[in-house]
Amino acid sequence: MIEKWNLSSFDKFCLKMNIKGAWLFHQLPDFKSMGDSLCELLGSYPFLLGRYSQAENAILYETNAPTQLPQGIFSEYSRPDVTVGSLIDSDTQGSRKASAVWSLAPAYDLKGFLKGSVCPFSASLVHLADGELLIVSGAHACMDGYSFYSLVGQWAELCKGGSITALRVDQSPLP
Repeated sequence: MIEKWNLSSFDKFCLKMNIKGAWLFHQLPDFKSMGDSLCELLGSYPFLLGRYSQAENAILYETNAPTQLPQGIFSEYSRPDVTVGSLIDSDTQGSRKASAVWSLAPAYDLKGFLKGSVCPFSASLVHLADGELLIVSGAHACMDGYSFYSLVGQWAELCKGGSITALRVDQSPLP
């Protein structure tokens, strides 16, 4: 069944913005178990697997929990030429460090989101020479800072074998 995630006035203001975060690790669970945990997580937030409809000015999504992740939601890359130290080296200027991190995986396709061809969420796992880089990004119209970082925290909990309680998402006050 197709549902509609209505965008609030603030969400509409944020349509042309993305939200992103990056985390460096010495070791993460394998890509498949991270993908399985992400699939479980997105079952609690199915609108993040939907598509933006300009005509409806909303996200249209399936209510069924996914059994597998759609193509492009979670991608894996290898950069054995990059070390964790090169990304956090104290003598590197902050803006250059940030640019280096964001250049290790393709940027979120915000134009594709606005055209309705890309989901509001994506993540990339980049294998470095001596660690892992997790980049998570998405459409700001669907996630504010609180929900974005809560979502990442819940994903981590599921990766550790824990359980989560989905954030309450009540759209009934919206006009």
